[in-house]
Amino acid sequence: MFQDTAYYISLTLGVVVFAVGVGGNVAWWLSGTGSGQGDSRWARAFPLLRRAVPLIFRRRTLGAILVYGLVQRQLWRESRLGWLMSVSFLWGVIVLFFIGSLTDMLDYYGLVELSKDMGWFALVNELGGLLILLGVVIALYRRSVQRVPHLRSGREAWLVLAWLAAIALTGYLVEAARLLYEGVPEGAARLSFVGYGISRLGPSWDAAYRQIWWLHWVLAISLLAYIPYSKLFHALVTPLSIVASYLEERMGPPGG
Repeated sequence: MFQDTAYYISLTLGVVVFAVGVGGNVAWWLSGTGSGQGDSRWARAFPLLRRAVPLIFRRRTLGAILVYGLVQRQLWRESRLGWLMSVSFLWGVIVLFFIGSLTDMLDYYGLVELSKDMGWFALVNELGGLLILLGVVIALYRRSVQRVPHLRSGREAWLVLAWLAAIALTGYLVEAARLLYEGVPEGAARLSFVGYGISRLGPSWDAAYRQIWWLHWVLAISLLAYIPYSKLFHALVTPLSIVASYLEERMGPPGG
């Protein structure tokens, strides 16, 4: 009972803090602060949105969202390694949150029928964590070895990278402990290949299952709450900004 209460309280706080931060960023952008546009963005926002909605569902626009937003072709042209880093982070987050956490939550509430040990679900979750870790490794390399000029190696950058790595690693520890705690048959457990490998390292992982789960959860929900107040938010919304620019170009001037 206490654990359920603590979970819902922490989930609510994390989502509220995240939503307030996103709202603040949107309000700041619409205010035109630092752009010399005054309040013109407020006046333009809703007419632009009304004109953009019909375009969003066109085949060409959906293709642009895929190419520029999810595949990030523009970044590919600028830097192959930078592209790989960005795409690893983006798709790692998409996989772990939308396919992993969100789908798992829907299963918990009985809205979908799903098992964590289903083949595709187990493999996708394992790959999501590996994508996050790949992004962290590339980011460390670009900052420490390549020393890319426009990448600032301030404390926040190092903190976020450590945070992301900790979430991915504790996620694998949780999976290893769960496989033992629930007594998952070896044939199914092997599909969670990273978690399964860790579970074979020691016989007592299952005893720490709940403690590791809470550590992983606190790291994940606190990062969610922190994102809108960090430079990580800019990195996540850049694909949306590129797609928005594409839509604005397609719409042309009002009345055009």
